[in-house]
Amino acid sequence: MRRILYFFAFCCFFSCDIINPEEEIPSFIELESFTLLQTPNTGSNRENIKEGWVYVDNELIGAFAEGKPFPVLAEGTVDIIVDPGVHENGNRFTPGLYPYYTRYTTTVELVRGQTTVINPEFAYRDNITFKFIQDFENNTIFTADLDGNDETRITYTTDGALDGVSAKIELDVDNPTFNVGTNASYALPVTGPNDTYLEINFKTDVPLSLGLITLDNGGNVQQLYGQILNSTPVWKKVYVNLKQIILSNPTPPYQVGFAATLPSDQSSATIFVDNIKLLHFTE
Repeated sequence: MRRILYFFAFCCFFSCDIINPEEEIPSFIELESFTLLQTPNTGSNRENIKEGWVYVDNELIGAFAEGKPFPVLAEGTVDIIVDPGVHENGNRFTPGLYPYYTRYTTTVELVRGQTTVINPEFAYRDNITFKFIQDFENNTIFTADLDGNDETRITYTTDGALDGVSAKIELDVDNPTFNVGTNASYALPVTGPNDTYLEINFKTDVPLSLGLITLDNGGNVQQLYGQILNSTPVWKKVYVNLKQIILSNPTPPYQVGFAATLPSDQSSATIFVDNIKLLHFTE
């Protein structure tokens, strides 16, 4: 019996490296910052890329935010691909790749135990149709007055603006609602996988509704405001996917509109918007 115990202890002592092998030291990658390159005829290069979806030698490693190193069990010369990830409709629970930005590719040398820093750069793809790009520098296409109140029209301001000049809307107890649409209608894809997105920068004291306006089969106006942007004291950018609204209401053409109402516990509110883009892949 004593020999068996000695033998068991001997095995445990000398086999620990087999049971618990030495862990492999990883290399590390850090996505230091994301940049959207300025390209002709695409408007502002402001972006809200939340994560980079990283491939190492064509193997998906995961989605990672800026400034947070992550381990990779690879070393030496490797090919890196980074796809731009956004939170669709501004919702952190709906992360996904933004289809209208290019992917970033590079080749780097990974060293175990060391961090390799890369700065992914993206741009708008070439095969995109911009239905409009509204930067409010000179005028606005949002002139269809849907609330019937001239006191809540869009004005222009440099005070608190995001880029140069931004659109501004003011609400008060005498003028508590605002509703406006584009002065033109747009044919948008209603079949196939072609998503239509609305990009918008905003800063607002009250929730902001936005979406599409169309006519039903009876000729009645339908306001399809399916997206709510929460109030925020700082400028934000969101990517609003209009596909479900369009598929549920395949009656082109469409106007783009947005609206807001002053809550009963507020005496006034200010809304800023800028850099609004309506885009889809060229059909």
